[in-house]
Amino acid sequence: MPGAGGTDDVSDADGNEIGPGGGANIDATDAPPITVLDASRPVDAAPDTGCPTPTACALRAALVHRYMFDGTGATATDSVGTAHGTIINTTLTATGSLVLAGGVTDQYVDLPNHIVNQLTNATFEVWLTWSGGGNWQRIFDFGNSDSTTENVQGVGSTTLHMTPLADGAHVLRFAFKRADQMVAQETDLEATMPLASGVVVHVAGVVDDANNMMYLYRDGVAQGSKAFTDSLSLLNDINNWLGRSQYASDPELGGALHEFRIYNAALSAAQIQASFAAGQNPAYLAK
Repeated sequence: MPGAGGTDDVSDADGNEIGPGGGANIDATDAPPITVLDASRPVDAAPDTGCPTPTACALRAALVHRYMFDGTGATATDSVGTAHGTIINTTLTATGSLVLAGGVTDQYVDLPNHIVNQLTNATFEVWLTWSGGGNWQRIFDFGNSDSTTENVQGVGSTTLHMTPLADGAHVLRFAFKRADQMVAQETDLEATMPLASGVVVHVAGVVDDANNMMYLYRDGVAQGSKAFTDSLSLLNDINNWLGRSQYASDPELGGALHEFRIYNAALSAAQIQASFAAGQNPAYLAK
């Protein structure tokens, strides 16, 4: 996938310098263009005020949902959109992270329905600390089970999920399954090792429907890619969960979620690396 942008200072249409550093203003016609990540969400020809680079501006423009787990209580606030989540069986404690006990505690975040299947290209980005434990925990799982009741586990019907430790290969895994597929037929993309435990890790899963590909990243480094011939529109995403699986037999995620983001674009490898390097709560996303 192509990278986006550079790091030079640019100016807006009025000749006002934007970005770090000083120096004379430059003509807006000389400003480097920003890669349009998704045709359905065009990006301005020059960075907005507060964006240090075109890449940062492109990331901000494509971001549609962001959860930082600030404050207290049982609401996971979407600071970009209005898709606020409900925290189940635990609460925020003003630490900037959501701690989940894992196992059979049924602690997780329930995000609103249909925030995923309306996307064409998408990137799902998470900072977390995993506590280790059993196979098939879910960092996230969007879709539905075979239960006819919303918010009830069973056997996965449609699912887009990421697990820190898959059974068999025992590796970090990002996968998609249609309703008419068996588990063995789903599109799965696996890293070479499980997610590290006890430390903050950045992971990202990319669905590039326009180019029929899926990608998996850990700490800004590509873990692999795989052909993807399906569509996110095939998800019946009435169970959009952080920390919980569509499968009743799978344990909940044990650890802490620090930040979760959804972009309506297939971020490039360079953009993923830039986002990882900027870390949680970068200045260009500050409200």
